[in-house]
Amino acid sequence: MSLSRFDLFCVGGTSVDLVLRVPRILVSDEKQLVTFEGLVPGGMIANAACAAGRLGLRTGWSGRVGDDDAGKAYLAAFADYDVVVSSAQVLPDSITDLCVVLVEPSGVRSLMIVPTINAYPELSVTVKNELKRSTFAYTIPYALSWFQEFSKAVHAGGGKVVVDVEASIPMPKEDVYSALRMVDIVFCSEEGALFASGKDNVDEAAAEILANGPALVIVTLGARGAAAFEVGHCIKVPGFKVPVVDTTGAGDCFHAAFLAGLLQEKSVEECLLFASAAAAISVGYTGPRGGLPTSVEVEAFLEVKNSQV
Repeated sequence: MSLSRFDLFCVGGTSVDLVLRVPRILVSDEKQLVTFEGLVPGGMIANAACAAGRLGLRTGWSGRVGDDDAGKAYLAAFADYDVVVSSAQVLPDSITDLCVVLVEPSGVRSLMIVPTINAYPELSVTVKNELKRSTFAYTIPYALSWFQEFSKAVHAGGGKVVVDVEASIPMPKEDVYSALRMVDIVFCSEEGALFASGKDNVDEAAAEILANGPALVIVTLGARGAAAFEVGHCIKVPGFKVPVVDTTGAGDCFHAAFLAGLLQEKSVEECLLFASAAAAISVGYTGPRGGLPTSVEVEAFLEVKNSQV
């Protein structure tokens, strides 16, 4: 009997998040009392996997964690979102990657990324087989040789390669264009788009990225909304005005929801609105996974917003 196909298979993007609520970001040589909000599973790609699972996608994740208590709890947490993690790797004598999240009163967060595992996620035979039976496969660009293996496996199975490009990605900037030639869909923040393209504004940045191979570029613009770019075509939608508790993981939720929309054969504009609504729901809660919505909740949110127009 053949194995079921994944809607989305995610690789890498791991961290345990120490979430602190701060009055403001510290300046040099300053001490400040802050509030402990939690020590929770995070990581940009893993968050998106959990968001996708909550939205009803058949989702898998593979990556590396340490053999510490945090790593064990990290893997166990995926079960809450029905994410398959059977090919995840536990590294002996290792500490799971960390991230310190500083949340200001406005809900805007700053991140301090603490990589503790100096190894890329393993692309084992099992992982490659999972990639080959995935409609979408999602990761961040690691080393170019690693990414070539990843994309080759995805395309061999007829799937689409999806990446999240941020200024903090581990791939050297000179390799980014080579990697983009193997990508079908690019997600990035405004900062990530400018980093990847070397341009000064989002429209020029998206055009430059598209010129290197991807068919679709989606740029998240925070409270200003989001934009989707195809060659010769751009769609922009404004953000939803909602109370903000914590923006951590909102982009990851957005990415998962946009892909869920594509799987439901929504138009690109409908996907942007669906994803924006999912992200708007998520920022009302603390932590990257505290408010991940279901598809029913997203559609209900949109129905309410549409009735207010």
